[in-house]
Amino acid sequence: MGHDLHRPQPPEAVHPRKGRLSRPTCNKCPSQRLSGQAPSFLNSGAEGTYASITAKLTAPGTLFGTSGIGAYLSGEFGRQWLGTTDSFYSLAIALGPNGINYADYNTWNVGVGFTYKVFTLDLRYSGTDLSKANCNAFTGDFTAQQTGSFSPINPGGFGSKWCGDQFIAKLSADVTLGALK
Repeated sequence: MGHDLHRPQPPEAVHPRKGRLSRPTCNKCPSQRLSGQAPSFLNSGAEGTYASITAKLTAPGTLFGTSGIGAYLSGEFGRQWLGTTDSFYSLAIALGPNGINYADYNTWNVGVGFTYKVFTLDLRYSGTDLSKANCNAFTGDFTAQQTGSFSPINPGGFGSKWCGDQFIAKLSADVTLGALK
């Protein structure tokens, strides 16, 4: 889906930050996420499109007897396609005058969750194939260090630890009126 900068889009069709949203179709997929296209990803001038597929298996309610504890296993695989930024963001000497061609990347996560009444404990492994060099160029990490992580859009060799594999533990509570019984 291309974006014609000369033809204005109606406000309901293109959100200024989220872009155009569409739902991919997949008859055999347990769950699908919205995929979106932003005519200017993070206001950089680069087009951006994201799509992912998710799956969730819920354990039988009797897995833990009559304790009221539920469990699930879930995962997601996503792909982010990015374009080239406006020339304002480029280092003309190192990268040329035409902007930064952001790297496309994949993301994934897999986890297990436990529920009890309004509480959920989610334990998850998450990762990406975005390199430390491209992560630094993409995020502008102010804590990036010289790691020898070079890429076409990061000729300085600074690498960021903001992107990569990590373990996440989250405890949440659903405090909507409908959940409180």
